[in-house]
Amino acid sequence: MKILILIAAIVTVGFAIMTLVAVRPRKGQQRIVYKLEGPVGSTVIVTTDGTNRETVRLPWTLGFWKPRGTSTELAAQFWDDFEKGSIDATIYLDGQLVQSARASGTETAAVRVTIP
Repeated sequence: MKILILIAAIVTVGFAIMTLVAVRPRKGQQRIVYKLEGPVGSTVIVTTDGTNRETVRLPWTLGFWKPRGTSTELAAQFWDDFEKGSIDATIYLDGQLVQSARASGTETAAVRVTIP
């Protein structure tokens, strides 16, 4: 029983450290957060920075750090052309909304920012 408590404590401390490192400001970098919203559970094809492509379900959020002076972008469209509703794509820079876009049907919702 003691070993289970010890393992749980180690996992909890490890998770807390990873969480603090993920949200801690990094010198010379800005915090970027992408958010996609729309019909819950809808499948969306997401392209980030023009190269990384994956399929996700709505709602979806991705946060990361990026150096100042670089650009970042997000594009999303429904996997199924007959999906009803719309996709709302937003990009946040250090917690502030920078840009948003909406698309439906076969359209692509795309947002882009150059980090000052």
